[in-house]
Amino acid sequence: MRKILFLALIWLAFLLSGCGGGDPFVPPLGPYSGVFLVDGNQNGEFTFTTGDGLLAGTGYITHNGGPILVSISAVIGDHAINGQATNEQLGYGTFTGSFTSDETCNGTFTFTDTLETAVTTGTWTATLD
Repeated sequence: MRKILFLALIWLAFLLSGCGGGDPFVPPLGPYSGVFLVDGNQNGEFTFTTGDGLLAGTGYITHNGGPILVSISAVIGDHAINGQATNEQLGYGTFTGSFTSDETCNGTFTFTDTLETAVTTGTWTATLD
């Protein structure tokens, strides 16, 4: 009887340890293609891939009258995306959002030039190719 009770407790502990809400969200690797939007108008384009809870890509943002090449990097936590869009010499900004499904995501961005004379703010959307 003790042996059965001991095995039942072990099995219960094992069962309960696996009830943490299921597997974490892992988006497909990609590539994803997307657009930057300002006031509903396209303001740039980008592509990125995902893997190991990270997102990385490149693209351009039209800022202060001209296109600026940017690198995009972010951390993916559950469905959330938290990162940045930067150009080492010309400016920096935020790149945040979330996956609305396995194949689509969207969010917001800001980009400020290094002289901090202008800020471009808008939204972005991307889909799995």
